[in-house]
Amino acid sequence: MENQEYSVSASDFIIDALFELMKEQSFEKISITEIAQKAGVSRLSYYRNFQTKEDIILTFFEQEFQQFLYEIKTLDICDISFRKLISVSFSYWEKRQDRIRMLMRDEQIYLIYVSFNKYLSEILKEYQMKFKLSFWQGKFLEGGIMIVLLEWIQNGCKNSPDEMAEELSEKYKIDIL
Repeated sequence: MENQEYSVSASDFIIDALFELMKEQSFEKISITEIAQKAGVSRLSYYRNFQTKEDIILTFFEQEFQQFLYEIKTLDICDISFRKLISVSFSYWEKRQDRIRMLMRDEQIYLIYVSFNKYLSEILKEYQMKFKLSFWQGKFLEGGIMIVLLEWIQNGCKNSPDEMAEELSEKYKIDIL
């Protein structure tokens, strides 16, 4: 148990260290040694937690999406509207925009897509019946939400999450919404 707690802490330190280093240099130029030193862990500890730098990013998104899913599940499914779901989503990711923007800057967008695709699908499955979505409508929304969210972050989140939710849910008057 104690070793597992250390592993979780080491993992968190390593994730934070990578993003701190990315403030000063690109993802590609950062070495495993630099990450381990910044995190205050040994290379052995690094390799106990991660095989590659990409694994760090995937773990970051895994943790974030687990937290995001928890927050979504606290909403009352009977009361939730598509607009509310979009607003909550944009609010959540707005708080992590700096890290996402750095990944986009360093052309690591595929790591974002892999994570978003996996978890947006899971989230929409939860609401598929409520919103009466077919499989393909769900896939269309997954892709659209992800692209709009990332573009919004890339452009500095100029509109509020509520404005984005309004724009995406009301203006288009899509039948499924």
